[in-house]
Amino acid sequence: MFLLDQKLVPRDYDKWIKMLSNNEARPLIRQFYPDPLENIEVDGFGTDPLEEESFQTASENGFIHKYPTKLLILISEECLIRCRYCTRKRIVFNKSTKFTEDKIKQTVEYIKNHTQIQELIFSGGDPFYLSVDQLLGYLSFFVSLEQIKKIRFHTRAITISPQIFSETNILALSSLIARNRNIKFTIVLHVNHPTELRPESLSVIRNLKKIGFNTLSQSVLLRDVNDSSEVLLQLFLKLSAAGVQPYYLHQLDRVQGAAHFEVPVSEGIKFMKEVRKKLVRCLIPAYVTDSKTGKKPLL
Repeated sequence: MFLLDQKLVPRDYDKWIKMLSNNEARPLIRQFYPDPLENIEVDGFGTDPLEEESFQTASENGFIHKYPTKLLILISEECLIRCRYCTRKRIVFNKSTKFTEDKIKQTVEYIKNHTQIQELIFSGGDPFYLSVDQLLGYLSFFVSLEQIKKIRFHTRAITISPQIFSETNILALSSLIARNRNIKFTIVLHVNHPTELRPESLSVIRNLKKIGFNTLSQSVLLRDVNDSSEVLLQLFLKLSAAGVQPYYLHQLDRVQGAAHFEVPVSEGIKFMKEVRKKLVRCLIPAYVTDSKTGKKPLL
């Protein structure tokens, strides 16, 4: 039962939530605080909904090679906060993987032996759960590979713990980009509700863009969080105003303990059709579902 894992929400984030109105706080509390509904077993929901463990490298070496030109690297087994609908609960709730120097070397050799790989996606867990110094130390093994043209970080850190991106750490990230002009660096924010984009987070986004990061977003359609065209519209507008390209809206991965978050695809399509009437095309993310074989468009 995943409910037994009740890692506290970071103190500063918890304090901020308590300062919000009930309406503002409710969608955040629902995402991050344990709920007894997590203990209800529902057919069709499992511990590995995307069958990632069928990729032997996922458990052995800490990476998943699903797309020919991209490699997903699970560089951290921990997150700054625990989304109750997380598709990798089996890893981040239980610390069932660990990225070590040996795994780095194995991953580098794998990349060298698969010359079609041009893009690295650092996820986990959250890559910014690591200190910036540690993260940059890991990256030093990969940026020297001539075949790598793109590096992407998937993170919640910007909205959960924006203080991580101090002036010192921003300078360190800026130096990384300056030394590797041949690589396009992107940060993908996981953000589901406009309230998550507080002023401190928007400031971090501006600083990251100034030093050369491309910024995208991915969101998950969640019951009683963002399941309306109005909330989605506000989210996409606030992201785009901050210079973040809304990139993906994900249908919920059917992970055990998350059935109460699921919104039927038919409703998601309805919401997105309503959003399309009010936003220009470039501000509308792709509505997709994920699977073992990759993402599939739903609209």
